[in-house]
Amino acid sequence: MRLLLMLWQLPQVILGFILSRNAEKKQFNGFEYYQWKRRGSISLGPYVIVDNPSSVAHERGHSVQSLILGPLYLIIIGLPSLLWCAIYTYTGIRKKTSYYCFYTEAWAENIRKRRKY
Repeated sequence: MRLLLMLWQLPQVILGFILSRNAEKKQFNGFEYYQWKRRGSISLGPYVIVDNPSSVAHERGHSVQSLILGPLYLIIIGLPSLLWCAIYTYTGIRKKTSYYCFYTEAWAENIRKRRKY
């Protein structure tokens, strides 16, 4: 079953494996994640990579999205989320709206709240 899940999420598993090599493996409530020195967080399949442990629960929501969407995750969630993060960070929009109003982030937060991560 684990092999099938890895194959289902193969593009993000490969990217997550590569990015996690420059991060320290840690645990949060029995959940394995990686912490790096870069700014920001990313979830790629089973690889949750964060700059701050407070982001782990939200990023786990993105991991569930990856399980649901499989190979479509990077197109439907990954790329739009990265673009939203850039827009939110480098424009004045952050003064007007919540980061979590964007569909990728709202869905991940909804998953986090329902699963009580």
